[in-house]
Amino acid sequence: MTANPFILIVGEAVASPCELSKLRMCQPNLLYFAPAEVSPDQEKFMKVAIKMAFTPAEWRACQEAKNQSLRNPQLMVIVQPLVGELTNILSFQQTSYHSGTQKKSLLEKLNNIERTLGNCLQANQQSPLLVQAIVGKQVGQKDQSWVQKLEQVVVEHLLQAPLKVEELANMACLSKRQFTRRIKEALGVSPAQFIREIQLQLAWQTLESGGAESVIQAALGTGFEHASTFSTLFKQRFGCSPRQYLRQ
Repeated sequence: MTANPFILIVGEAVASPCELSKLRMCQPNLLYFAPAEVSPDQEKFMKVAIKMAFTPAEWRACQEAKNQSLRNPQLMVIVQPLVGELTNILSFQQTSYHSGTQKKSLLEKLNNIERTLGNCLQANQQSPLLVQAIVGKQVGQKDQSWVQKLEQVVVEHLLQAPLKVEELANMACLSKRQFTRRIKEALGVSPAQFIREIQLQLAWQTLESGGAESVIQAALGTGFEHASTFSTLFKQRFGCSPRQYLRQ
């Protein structure tokens, strides 16, 4: 993927296809698409795909983003390339656009979308976190550096064995309580969610790169103790079972 590295697939509860058409007039440089528009049959989307030289991985990422926003219309999903052939999918749950009987104006929706994209762009400039998709707040530069080092520790450990919160707290030279508070303050998620997201992202990258020949191999290679648990969590996170992914 070249040029603008962000594709936004916007769920219908965030903005309808008609509203998206109007939003494009306000911000023609941002690539907004309704789920139904993410298709080889749609001329507008195909022009972008050709111009940006989609790789097979990016085609699959866009399809997965489309599926996520179809399942949950309150999602805005950003397709973002990482290093080499890897592509990340960042899903942001949008709050309801209804306040009593009043709907948010088109301008308010545009501002909300731009705010979410701005946070993602900032994170990308700082080198994206593996857990970026579940981060519940904007991460400061100091916390970003700490979390990235922590992610490296987690990745190295998971490639060898499962990892518990108590073990990670010890590696960070903090008590479990201190570590939980630090992670919550930095990212807005729990330590268990932090570890689990890294596991799932590693598994997704492993399957994407062809680094696993079976579901069990992908599970054990990313710190999961049971293939059944891994399959359930993977499907909940990405909308596709690891077995289905292997067949693609």
